[in-house]
Order: sequence, then structure tokens, then C-alpha cells
Amino acid sequence: MDKIQDYWELISRLALTYAPKLLLAIITLLVGLWLIKKVVKLIKKLMLKSSVDPSLQSFLIPLISILFKILLI
Repeated sequence: MDKIQDYWELISRLALTYAPKLLLAIITLLVGLWLIKKVVKLIKKLMLKSSVDPSLQSFLIPLISILFKILLI
């Protein structure tokens, strides 16, 4: 019974220590993904306005999105 109490205390202490950091990381990830989505849409619109070749657009847009996501992580 004493070991269970010790484990519970350890889990509680770890949860209080790491929960705020984990929550902040999740919020940062979600906001970053949202911003990436907005920026990629903007780049796509700019490419359409500037008459960039559609085949080049279909290559660059996912590439830019992936690169931004790698930078986020």
C-alpha cells in the first residue's frame, strides 16, 4: 500500500511539473499550424495573381507547407 502511495505522489508531482509545458506546446503547435495554413493560402493567391505556371504551383505549395511545418516542429 505504501508503494502505491509513493507512485501516486510521484505521478502527481510529475503531472504538476510537466502539464503546463505540455499544454503550452500543444497550443503553440495548433497556433503554428493555423498560421501556416493562412500563409500558404496567401502564397497560393499571390501565385495565382502573378500567373505562375499551374504545374509549378502544384509543386511549390505543398513544398512550402511541408518546409514551414518542419520549421514549426
